[in-house]
Amino acid sequence: MADQGGIWDGVAARVAAHGVASPTGAMRDFYGKYEEDLGAARQALAPRPGQIGALVYLSGRWVGLDLLACPGLFARAWPRLCAGYAADAIGRKPGARLVPSPHAVLERIAGCPVEPAPTVGLGTEYRLAGGQAHGAALVAEDRVAHLMVFPDTPASGRGGE
Repeated sequence: MADQGGIWDGVAARVAAHGVASPTGAMRDFYGKYEEDLGAARQALAPRPGQIGALVYLSGRWVGLDLLACPGLFARAWPRLCAGYAADAIGRKPGARLVPSPHAVLERIAGCPVEPAPTVGLGTEYRLAGGQAHGAALVAEDRVAHLMVFPDTPASGRGGE
C-alpha cells in the first residue's frame, strides 16, 4: 500500500525545490513551468517504429524501465512516461558514473521476487520487490500489458544502488 500523504509531501517538496509557484504543490504547475524543456525531451526521445519499451538512465544511473504489449500502446503511453522521466532530470548534473549495461539491469530485474496481487480490472498484477528493484507487471490474456520497474535506492528507503 502506498503512503498517499508521503507521496503528496514529496510532490510538494519537489515543486518547491525548483522554485515553482504552486498554491497546492501540484506537479501540473511544475510541468507548466518546464513545458518547453519537457516538450523538447518528448520530441528528442520520440518512440521509434516498432518500439515497445524503454530502459531509462539519468545522470549515469538507471532510473526505470517501461515495457508495453505492442508498439501502438507504447507510442500512446510514452509521451507521459517520458515527461515524468524528463521532469526527474531537470536540475540534475550530468553523471560521471559508469552507466550499467542493459544486460546488467535486466539481470537485476530478473532476480526480483515476484508475487501476484489483486487487480481492480482485467488481468493479474504481479509485484516485484526485494533484491535490487521494485515494480509491477499487469498481465492480461497471458501477455504482459505493462511492466514498470525502478531501482531500489537509498533515497527510496529500499536498499542500496
